[in-house]
Amino acid sequence: MTKQARLMIISAVSLILLVFIYLLISLGIITDLEMAAGEFARSLRNDIATPIFTVITSLGDRIMITAICVVFLLWPKTRLRLGAPLAAALIISTAVNQLLKLAIGRARPDEIYHMVEETGYSFPSGHSTSSAVLFITIIIASVIFMHGVKAKTIVTVLSAVLMAAVMFSRLYLGVHFLGDIMGGLFLGAFISCLIYAVWLTVLDKIERRKSKAYEGPKYAAGE
Repeated sequence: MTKQARLMIISAVSLILLVFIYLLISLGIITDLEMAAGEFARSLRNDIATPIFTVITSLGDRIMITAICVVFLLWPKTRLRLGAPLAAALIISTAVNQLLKLAIGRARPDEIYHMVEETGYSFPSGHSTSSAVLFITIIIASVIFMHGVKAKTIVTVLSAVLMAAVMFSRLYLGVHFLGDIMGGLFLGAFISCLIYAVWLTVLDKIERRKSKAYEGPKYAAGE
């Protein structure tokens, strides 16, 4: 099975899970679980954890995500394999996220639970979507292109931990329900895997053109 095929399968499964989570929310099946998750997260609040999670949640802000993406685009070594597909996935995911928020119109948790100022609708979580796109794209690129199992493992584990931390921070800070966060995760996985699967085909064509352009002058010199 090709890399593109594997990514397309993961993307399709993520889309199914996104729809499934929405159905669970709309039917009220996970309401009790969401309430329990919110209460558990709020029970962990303390003077040390709160500023830490306030900083962590900024990793999912659009400005921070955009800045990270720009760095990957400007660095020649990551421009094609990470920067370009990440930029495309972030643009598409942001648009889709906003459309879903408007279409579904789910209210956020009561403002008495908010520890940071947030407005707009709740499902799916924008921070969770953006962080999922960022870190899943990094994981995909590292698994495919990095050399060495140790390096791949470090990047994958670190990315997964940071992604989970950003998502939990939204629950801790009281601005999202558990279902919103799960929805953001699956939306981000759906789009990032789909875009990267398509980008691998484009990247292959780019590499072939570079190879032909490099071999052309050598062939001419040989004649």
